[in-house]
Amino acid sequence: MRFTCEKSMLVMGLNITGRTVAQKSALTAIEGILCKAGTGLSLTGYNMETAITYLIDADVSDIGQCVLPAKLFGDIVRRLPEGQVTVVVDENYKVS
Repeated sequence: MRFTCEKSMLVMGLNITGRTVAQKSALTAIEGILCKAGTGLSLTGYNMETAITYLIDADVSDIGQCVLPAKLFGDIVRRLPEGQVTVVVDENYKVS
């Protein structure tokens, strides 16, 4: 999976979808945000009761999906410089 989008839009999407993500849970998957790259970028936060999906206009090079830890991913993106952000997830699910 590979996509490029504006940092401000990604931060906004992470803030909105992060509202429903469980802080601590026995199910680690609900502590993350589901990122789906297709015709654009879809971010989904879920806590077993409520889900929020946010769509972002993104340039997608390689389609795919993965669950990224909400807090860690959000903290990293917020510290990046303004402008375009490119996220790459390889076949071993290593994110850069």
